[in-house]
Amino acid sequence: MKKLQKNEKNVRFMFHVVKGDISDESILKDIYRNTSLKKKIQMDAIVNAAKPTLMGSSQGVDGAIHSKIDAFLGGAGEFNKKICEELEQKNGENGNRIRCRRGQAVITKGYNLSKYIIHVVGSLYDGQYGWKKTIFSCSSSRIRTLESCYREIIRIAREHPDIKNIGVPIIGSGEYGFPFDMAVKIAVTALGNELLEWRREDREYFDDKTEGLQNIFLFVWDNSSDSPIINEKVKTVKTVLREYRKIFGKGRQVVSHYSPQSQQQYFFEIIRYDRDRGYFCIARLIRIMLTGLRFFSVYTYLKDLFGGKNWQRRRFWVEMTVALKIGMAVLFGYLLVHCSQAAAGAPGGLLRFILCYNLADTITYLISLILMADIQKPSANVIRSMLLLLLNYVEVSIETACLYLLHYGTGRMSFLQALQPGLMGELPEGLKLCSLGDYLLYYGNTAVKFFFITMAFGYLAGHLRQRTFRRQNVA
Repeated sequence: MKKLQKNEKNVRFMFHVVKGDISDESILKDIYRNTSLKKKIQMDAIVNAAKPTLMGSSQGVDGAIHSKIDAFLGGAGEFNKKICEELEQKNGENGNRIRCRRGQAVITKGYNLSKYIIHVVGSLYDGQYGWKKTIFSCSSSRIRTLESCYREIIRIAREHPDIKNIGVPIIGSGEYGFPFDMAVKIAVTALGNELLEWRREDREYFDDKTEGLQNIFLFVWDNSSDSPIINEKVKTVKTVLREYRKIFGKGRQVVSHYSPQSQQQYFFEIIRYDRDRGYFCIARLIRIMLTGLRFFSVYTYLKDLFGGKNWQRRRFWVEMTVALKIGMAVLFGYLLVHCSQAAAGAPGGLLRFILCYNLADTITYLISLILMADIQKPSANVIRSMLLLLLNYVEVSIETACLYLLHYGTGRMSFLQALQPGLMGELPEGLKLCSLGDYLLYYGNTAVKFFFITMAFGYLAGHLRQRTFRRQNVA
């Protein structure tokens, strides 16, 4: 990785933790006492965890900010009037109740509290119905909406170069019910990942740490007057930051949780919402079964073990898993050809089990990418997906060839002959289907080939772009 230059912004050092009310001007004016900064700074923008109407609340961050600005403007409801005037001027807003949709952001003036107020509308936590209140029991759509709030904050910062310092509350952890530790992880991962994406798209902007966005202050505040509760929350934020800062410092994006937690989250979402989404009976049952089967994938845990919460490293280990399976299949083929005793007895049974397990793992993984694309986050890189699909096909073909060698024996079939049905699905000349095992192997292999062909066409149909050719007039 490229070494950071002296004046280059490092996402690792852009985060700071502040204990206190985000609307308290005494904290805003003296914020350096609460952070590692050694100089006084001015808060250019404050994020308000608002409701869709943007008309304030009687509690939480929203209520505190509205109350404070109303006091500056001279009366209750004055900030609401200013918001309506600004939005009408900008967007022609004409009294609609929904002024900001969930997961989106709207910027207005700060009216003495700060230069700007960035209003974002989070999502309601939906895991409180007989489930433990954790990330496992919250639907992915609600989490994505909350993540979108933080991406919108960075988007607005990009559009306003005069914003250098932003105060951000832990959105969703109050009235909307998200567990605090979960909301903190979502906040840090979403903000950090979006900053790194910005850095990737505009490296020159990050070359000068004196220009544009410089600091993000995560404010920790609680309605309770019990200081131990607030201190515990501050400790939680600092622990999460400590976990992710090292990865951010290397210019790597992060994930907020591991694969087993994701599978539990998918399972909860399917149980709760699939009927509303139009998945009935068989489709819903298959999605539940797929989620359950993925719990038993050893290779998924390899990604967690070696990739940790580093998003790029986890992607790397997804690719290494495919390479590992191909290597195992080639090794088994070599043993079957050169060590004929491996095809009989206990060693042969073990090889057959491993081959069938790898086949089932790959097929269920690919099917889940198709049938659960609405709740999972498949790779956006089409070329990478197609290459992995090709490698998966090679892996499955070699594993199928090994199964043919185990079934028919090396005396009746060479490895090259076994590759013929493995790759193309056609039996070599002279071999006929006689036993039940013959039929199961042949038609099972045919079904796998059909699945890969269908998936390849699906990718092509979904991602090919129609090309437009410009007609040139010739004089």
